[in-house]
Amino acid sequence: MRDETIPSNERAWHVHARDGHLSVRAETAQQAASRDRLPRLTASAEALAILVAGAVSPVVAAERGLVEDLRGAAALVDPWFRTRPVFLMPMNGF
Repeated sequence: MRDETIPSNERAWHVHARDGHLSVRAETAQQAASRDRLPRLTASAEALAILVAGAVSPVVAAERGLVEDLRGAAALVDPWFRTRPVFLMPMNGF
């Protein structure tokens, strides 16, 4: 996570998904050791907000350079955000 507004947020976060639930915790030293093997998605706070709002899929965000996608992370998390946007925007109001 890159966050210029709140620098204390700027760190690696471990997201775990199981049975329809997500949990997010700061990455531990053990998880950091496996960093080179696991899929990894790096986003700014702004890009993460766009993904969570459902405005852009992680795959499209990676293709356009909004997020950094390592080892297929964008495709892996894409279904997590595949839903109707929670609010209307000019481009999703159709």
